[in-house]
Amino acid sequence: MTGAGTRIARTAARAIAAEGTHVVATERRPGSLEETAAGPDRITPPTADITGERLPPVA
Repeated sequence: MTGAGTRIARTAARAIAAEGTHVVATERRPGSLEETAAGPDRITPPTADITGERLPPVA
């Protein structure tokens, strides 16, 4: 689940994990993501920036 560090996505990730499903929750900001993962222990919180701003240009 992307954007799981805040608001609706955080609530959804926690609700899904509480039902017994393992959730991989991503977010660009590690602090807010760690808060999400502090809930159910079925949430894996890798930090990811998928905006492409740091990628080299495609030739």
